[in-house]
Amino acid sequence: MEHNIVRCVAVNADDTSYAAVYAKWMCGEIKHYSEKSRSGEYEWVTFPFLDHHNDYIQLLVKSYGGNGYMVSDNGFFYCDLMESGVDVESGENNDLLREIITGFNLGISEDLAIFDWADSEADLPETINRVLQAGIMISTMYTKIHGREPLGDDEDETEEHG
Repeated sequence: MEHNIVRCVAVNADDTSYAAVYAKWMCGEIKHYSEKSRSGEYEWVTFPFLDHHNDYIQLLVKSYGGNGYMVSDNGFFYCDLMESGVDVESGENNDLLREIITGFNLGISEDLAIFDWADSEADLPETINRVLQAGIMISTMYTKIHGREPLGDDEDETEEHG
């Protein structure tokens, strides 16, 4: 398995705007792992965004040669909710899950993978971003339903930043 760090080439090194500073950091944090399967090449892309387990979010990107790219969570988000005790098969939770998936214009496969297709490499960044955003929203369903302990050692220690 090959591990690579994405290099920032689209951001001007002399640009000190907040957006450029963030983009440079983001490029240094995104990692991808290339693997080959019997059905072709694919990459796991790891993003510096956390799910409700505080694990980095990963997406699968698979190239179909000249026929486009498939971006998928490989079933992680849906199955993770079920394994975490969230009933997503019916009721309000199912409605919310379907709303997120359709709101980002994504599909869901028979094996519960959330996915979308990019027709070209130029379409790939937007497709990855939509699947990633949907995954983050789906992951937050756990905290909406089960709640979450405040971050930090002491609940009473809160600071206002202004």
